[in-house]
Amino acid sequence: MKKILSLAVLAVGFCFSMAAQAQFVPTAAFQTITNQCGTYFKQGSTFYDGSGNSVGSALPFCAGSLSTQNGASVQMQPAQFTVATLPTCNASSKALLLVVTDATSSTYNASLTGAGAVTVPVLCNGSAWTSH
Repeated sequence: MKKILSLAVLAVGFCFSMAAQAQFVPTAAFQTITNQCGTYFKQGSTFYDGSGNSVGSALPFCAGSLSTQNGASVQMQPAQFTVATLPTCNASSKALLLVVTDATSSTYNASLTGAGAVTVPVLCNGSAWTSH
């Protein structure tokens, strides 16, 4: 009996020591966001998936398609970064297109240098960002 009581106290202590995670509250106000990855809910500063699981403070990256859009009327504005704040370019971000606002030149397919005044599209080639 003493061992069972000790285990119960240990289990209760463990539950209270776990870090609290954000939980979706369906009775509280929230915003519904539907994109090509599915439906998400934003409550406060946290996004939740369709099952109510937190996905963090930003929507997950979704490599979608514009094939259902009228190609003649689609306008896109890629995210803007400085050279220093570009995300890591690696195999998982290959072909990601962004915009740099502080390049020193815009030589096609060249490496980037920041602290300039040139705004230029940049492409991740799988290992480095290059100017386009």
